[in-house]
Amino acid sequence: MVREAMDSRIGMRDIGRPSGNLVQLYWDIILLTESKFLLPQYRQQQQYLKLFQKYVVDKMGVTLNRMVKPVKVPHSGAGNVNTPWRQLGIIYLMVYLPLHFKDVIWCKCDQFCFHVILPQNNASLALRRANGNDKEWLLALLELGDKLGMQSIRLYIGRDNFNGISTFLRNLNWIGGKLVSNENRAGLMAQYSSVDDLIFGDEDYVILEFEC
Repeated sequence: MVREAMDSRIGMRDIGRPSGNLVQLYWDIILLTESKFLLPQYRQQQQYLKLFQKYVVDKMGVTLNRMVKPVKVPHSGAGNVNTPWRQLGIIYLMVYLPLHFKDVIWCKCDQFCFHVILPQNNASLALRRANGNDKEWLLALLELGDKLGMQSIRLYIGRDNFNGISTFLRNLNWIGGKLVSNENRAGLMAQYSSVDDLIFGDEDYVILEFEC
C-alpha cells in the first residue's frame, strides 16, 4: 500500500486497462526510476512532488531535442564524474528476477553506463545458499549491460539493505567491482542553484561499479 501511494503521488497511473496508453507507460517508468533519487524528506510533500514531475518532464524535453538536433554539450566539470545518475537516461528498463527480488529492478542507461537501483533482496538467505545462485543475478545484469552496449554497470544498494551491502563489500575484490563515492552534498550548493536539483541525492545508496 505504501508503494502504491508513492506511485500515485509521483504520477503513475493504472495502464493495465484497455484505455491504457503506451506513452503513459513510458512516462511512468521514467518517473518511477528517477524518483529513486528523490530524497526521502521530499517524498511526502506535494509541492516537491509537483516540482519533481515538472523537472523530469522539462529535462526529458531537452534531452529529446538534443537527440533530434544534436548540439555540442558544454563540459560539466569534474564535479559530475561520480554523479552520472543526475542525467536522464536514453533507455529505461524494468528488470524482473523473481528468484532473487520480489520487486522489479528499475534501470536506466546513459551513453556509457547501466544504472541499476536494486530493491531489497527478499529471497531467503538459506534458499539462495542452497541453490548456489547468490551471484547469478549480478552475472545476469552484467550480461544485460553488455548486450546494451554499456561500458560499465553501477549498482545502487540501499543503505538499509545491510546483508546486500556486506556481501558485496566482502567479495568486492574478486568480483571485480569498486566502491564509488557518493555525491559531495557540501559542494552541491555551489554547483546547483535550482531547488529542483537539490531535492535529488544518492546518499541513501552504497554505489558499486563493474565493467561489463
